[in-house]
Amino acid sequence: MGVEVLVIGDDGIRPLEALAAEASALQTALANCKVRLFQSTLSGPSEFTNLAALDAAEATFSGYTTGGVTVTAAGEPYIDLEASNMLVPLPSVQFNFLTPEEGDPVTNTIGGAYVVDSAGKLRGVQKFSSNRVMSGDLNSIQVAISFRVKN
Repeated sequence: MGVEVLVIGDDGIRPLEALAAEASALQTALANCKVRLFQSTLSGPSEFTNLAALDAAEATFSGYTTGGVTVTAAGEPYIDLEASNMLVPLPSVQFNFLTPEEGDPVTNTIGGAYVVDSAGKLRGVQKFSSNRVMSGDLNSIQVAISFRVKN
């Protein structure tokens, strides 16, 4: 008699009901989360990147508010039919460069975005497909983030 080791999700089926429950819990956890930007000086990121490393590389360009933008509520979870997953969307957030009235502007090259929930827990990190320069009044970054609850 042998032991059968199964990892549900690798080759098993996770019912839609289970995915929907996880997506609903994630939606609740994302209430009042912060969307933040990190500079391209951060190497990676990877699954081993922690909040301290991201905060050390957080954007500082003129017009950026340290700590990012608060998203009061995540959108309703929905099914990604192609991948048989659930997605939990955040409303899109826009960051704008603003030249200060006094003093020299601060410029950054931005590498990506990260999300921190209201309890201070890092929930996700995404590197942009290419770095974004924030150096003048016409520079802005709009970020639309969705979290995937995998089958």
